[in-house]
Amino acid sequence: MTVAAASERTLAILRRIDPVPLVIFAVFFAFYFQAGGVLRNTAAYDRGDAFFRADTRRAWRDMVGDRLSAHVHTSGHPNFVIFHQPAGTALTSMVKKHWRCSKAEANKTATMLMTAAAAAGTAGFFYLLLAANGVARLHSVLFTCVLGLSSVGIFYASVPETYVFSSLGLTAIAWLASRPGGTGEPGWQLAAVYAWSALTTNIVLIGIWSLARHWGRPLKEWIRRVAVSTAISAALVVAVNLLQKLIFPGTVLFFASHSVAKESHWLYWERLLSPVETTRILLQHQWLSNIIAPEPEKTFPFGPDAPMASIEAGSWAMFAPAWPLFALWSLVLLGAATALLDRRFYTPAILAALGVMAFNFCFFFVFGHDRMLYAALWTPVSVFLVAAGTESLVRRAPALSKALPVVLAVLVVGEGWHNWQFLGKIAALVK
Repeated sequence: MTVAAASERTLAILRRIDPVPLVIFAVFFAFYFQAGGVLRNTAAYDRGDAFFRADTRRAWRDMVGDRLSAHVHTSGHPNFVIFHQPAGTALTSMVKKHWRCSKAEANKTATMLMTAAAAAGTAGFFYLLLAANGVARLHSVLFTCVLGLSSVGIFYASVPETYVFSSLGLTAIAWLASRPGGTGEPGWQLAAVYAWSALTTNIVLIGIWSLARHWGRPLKEWIRRVAVSTAISAALVVAVNLLQKLIFPGTVLFFASHSVAKESHWLYWERLLSPVETTRILLQHQWLSNIIAPEPEKTFPFGPDAPMASIEAGSWAMFAPAWPLFALWSLVLLGAATALLDRRFYTPAILAALGVMAFNFCFFFVFGHDRMLYAALWTPVSVFLVAAGTESLVRRAPALSKALPVVLAVLVVGEGWHNWQFLGKIAALVK
C-alpha cells in the first residue's frame, strides 16, 4: 500500500468518527476531576460508609492498594481488582513522580483520575446510545448533560466506588446492543466481561441487552445466540477470576459457595411487609433523586462517631427547597411518558431498557441498604427512556421542537448548580 493510499484510508476512518462523544468525554473528565476535589479530604478516603453506605475505602484499596492486600468484597465485584489495580498502581507512580507528592496523596489523585474517566466514558457512551436510537443530535447532547450533571453522575464521578465502573460497562453494552448493523462478538464480549466483572448481578442486565441485540431472528436462533454469547461471557469471567486469584491472592473466587452465602446476607425480605413505602423510595431513586438531589440528612447507622449522609427517606420536605427544578424535570417526565401510548415507541432497545428498570426495581426491593448506592446501575437507562420518550413526543407534536432545547438547557444549568452544591452539603454532614 502506498503512502498516499494509506493516508486516504486514515482520513476516511477519521471522517467516520463522530467527534461529539470525544468532546463530551474531555469536558466531563475535566469537570469530574474538579468535583472529586470536593470530597478528596473527607471520610470517603478515611473510613468509607460516609455517603449512602458507599464502600469507598474498600474500593480505594481495590484500585490502588498493594497486590497482597485483602480484597474482601470481590465476591460481589468479581474481577474489579485485576481490571483496575494495575492501572491504579501505574497512575500512582506517575503522579508521585511528576507532581512530587506523597504516596497517599498520589493514591487519591490516581483514583480521582480513574473515577472521572469512568464517569466521563459513561457520558460518551450514553450519547452514542441516544444517537443509535434516533434521538436528534442537539437533544442527545442536552440529555447527556442531564445524565452527566445528575446527582448520581456527579457523586459517583467524585468518589472511589465500583458502581461508576459498572455504569460504564453497562452503558457500553446498551450502545453495542443498539448499534445499527449489529456488533461483532469480540467487542461485545469485551464489554460484557468488563461489566460483569464489576458486579455479579450485572449478568442479568447483560442478558437483557443481549436479547435486544439478537432481536428479530427466528426464535430458535435467537435463543441459541443469546445462550452461546452468555456462556462465553461466563467462561471468560470465571477464567479471569481464577487468574486474578493467582495474581492477587487476597481476592476470593466469586462462584465459591461461601461467596454466594456472603452476598445473600444483603437480602431483606421484611421489606415485603411495607410495600408502599419501599415502592415510593425505589421510584424516587429511579426517576427523581438520582437526577436532582433532595436535601441530604445526617444519619448514624454505625454509631454516634460515624455520621453518614443519606437521602434514603426522601420526604417531601427534603425535595421542597428545589421545587422549581423538580417541577421542570417532572414536566419532562410527563411528556416522555406519553410515548408509552404509542406502539411505535416499543423498539427492542426500549423493551430492553424497560426490562432493566423492572429487574432493578424488583431486585432492590429486597436487596441492599441505601438505594442511592445502587442508582448508577439504572440512571443511564432511566434517562435514556426519558430522552427516547421525549423524542417520540416531539415527532408527534413538531411544534414542541423549539421549546424542548430551551427547557432542557434551563434544566441542565439549574441541575448542575444544584447538584454541585449537593456535594458540598454531604461533605459538610460527615466532617
